[in-house]
Amino acid sequence: MSKNNRRNRTRQQHGHRQQQQPKNSSRAPNPSAVSFIISICNAHNPSHEHQHAKSTDAQKHGERVTFWTRCRVLLELAFTAIVAVATAMYAVVTYRQLDAMREQTIAILKQVDIAKKAAAESTASTNTSIELTRKASEAAGRSANAAEETAASAVESNKILRNTSEKSLRAYVTPITNSTLQYSPASKTFSATVQVQNTGQTPAHEVQSTGRVIQKPIDYKGPFDLPKEIPTYEMTAGPSRIWEITLSSEPTGQRDTTKATVWVYGVINYKDVFGEPRFTNFRFRQGLPLANGKDAYQLLFEREGNDSN
Repeated sequence: MSKNNRRNRTRQQHGHRQQQQPKNSSRAPNPSAVSFIISICNAHNPSHEHQHAKSTDAQKHGERVTFWTRCRVLLELAFTAIVAVATAMYAVVTYRQLDAMREQTIAILKQVDIAKKAAAESTASTNTSIELTRKASEAAGRSANAAEETAASAVESNKILRNTSEKSLRAYVTPITNSTLQYSPASKTFSATVQVQNTGQTPAHEVQSTGRVIQKPIDYKGPFDLPKEIPTYEMTAGPSRIWEITLSSEPTGQRDTTKATVWVYGVINYKDVFGEPRFTNFRFRQGLPLANGKDAYQLLFEREGNDSN
């Protein structure tokens, strides 16, 4: 039923009641009737209905606001609870992680201690090894020095032995005391016969010799120059072999032995059995006349000019 129909019906009832009511102006109004009328009037009053509708809308709006406020509060409480639970879970996870990290740190520290001890032991072992190596190196050095000294001594001994062997076995070519000097009045020259012998135990090879015969004052000191030309004649002289070297002087024109004397000198070159080049220098001086012949003299070795290698 619409509002207009209700309003018309109420008006009809009110008019009917007014017709039936006795006309007595002096009777007092009934309070309940007054209230009923007021309520009816208020019910049929558009402004009152409008206010009532506003009040109802406001109440509904307030209810809706209260509902959404409660929802918001519930959501905030739920979010806060979730955050609290998440925080608690994060705290638990963090605590467990920290505990695991602490255990790992303890394990790492233990490993570091073990590594330090191992490093210390390794360093000590290395130092010991280095010391042993140094001592071994020093011992090896001493052994090497001793070996080197032994080797040097052996080499020296070999040299000495080789020298001794060579010296005992090599050829020795040297003039002997049977050499003589002869004067020729016809040519006025001196001729020397120098006897040479290989006194060694092995042959002398490629034997060559050269020399001179000169007459000089008794106090002559030199020089004793050899001829520049080297003879091409070569020979091999076996052990104990004796041979002669003949040398002649330039014409002197005199034989006087009171103011002058005669020197006979020269060199013999050869190689021994070991292939070593050898030489023998010789120098004689005119001596006393020989008893078995006129103008024949001895040849005497000089103190200088007689050497060999």
